[in-house]
Amino acid sequence: YVYDHVFTEGQEVVYENIGRPMLADAFEGYNVCLFAYGQTGSGKTYSILGEGGDREGIIPRFCNEMFAVAQERLDEDATLGIKISMSYVEIYNEKVRDLLEKRRKGELTALDIHETADKKICVEGLSIHTVLNYERIRVLIDQGSAQRQVAETKMNEKSSRSHSIIQFYLNQTYDPPTPEKR
Repeated sequence: YVYDHVFTEGQEVVYENIGRPMLADAFEGYNVCLFAYGQTGSGKTYSILGEGGDREGIIPRFCNEMFAVAQERLDEDATLGIKISMSYVEIYNEKVRDLLEKRRKGELTALDIHETADKKICVEGLSIHTVLNYERIRVLIDQGSAQRQVAETKMNEKSSRSHSIIQFYLNQTYDPPTPEKR
């Protein structure tokens, strides 16, 4: 196997090499994606969420810096508006479910995925939540994680039996609109 990099130095180094460049690209208007894949117990959750303190994962570091950069940009440009929101879905048994869905009792609703006329992928009925700080994001992640499908495996007594997608939406607008700014 050939690898671009093997991280042995800790969470800060992982974020500096992966998360910070992604954040810079996001503020430049590009879509970015972090994909964690691996065997049960291989460290995906630890890398993504971490354990707090100096062991924070990529998402807490990314989000805290995203809000700091957003505030810096707002302070520098009075015509700029920034809105940050998020969604959290799971794919389980070939069904997409909104982990942040407000529900009374029973199973989460299976949602439909389709492609829009402008070639964007859309999950119909997905709830999108405006967030103002990482503390709110953490609450939503905890709420959604509590609804994920889990079951015991030979390697892990509480292994997730699904794939999850946490999506952040970073919208930057200028008033009045200026063509030279993306």
